[in-house]
Order: sequence, then structure tokens, then C-alpha cells
Amino acid sequence: MDLLLYKKFKLERQIKNSNIKLNYAALGPAIVFRGSDKFSINDVSQVFKVPKKAVANEIDKVTHIQKPRSKNAGKFLKLITD
Repeated sequence: MDLLLYKKFKLERQIKNSNIKLNYAALGPAIVFRGSDKFSINDVSQVFKVPKKAVANEIDKVTHIQKPRSKNAGKFLKLITD
């Protein structure tokens, strides 16, 4: 549980000054899904009572924030998080 909270707070620090809009209700299930190989998107969406589509959208956003597609995107994220 502590590790999941740490990941959530770290992600929130990374996006603090950006204009990225997050669905915080779906962010928790997205972090749980990404942090575990045991659960499917259906499982986490049912447990947290969040639509599957919302969880999938947040998973995509988290992936793009943590692993930018290009070097320029990585530089931009580094500038806004420092």
C-alpha cells in the first residue's frame, strides 16, 4: 500500500505544473493495474467502481508521462517538473 501511495504522489509531482487533466478516481486503479501483474483492467475497475474506459485512459496518460515517446517530450517534461 505504501508503494502505491508513493507512486501516486510521485506522479502528481511530475504533472504538477503541466496542463494534463487527470481523472483522480481512475488514477488509483490505473496505478494498481500498472504496479501488479495479477489484476486485469476489469478487476481493478470493478473493485474501485470506476468505468473500464476511464481506467484505460488514465493508464495511457500515466504511460506517456512516465515514458515520453520522443526526446523533446522528455526534455519538456523534465523542464516542467524541475
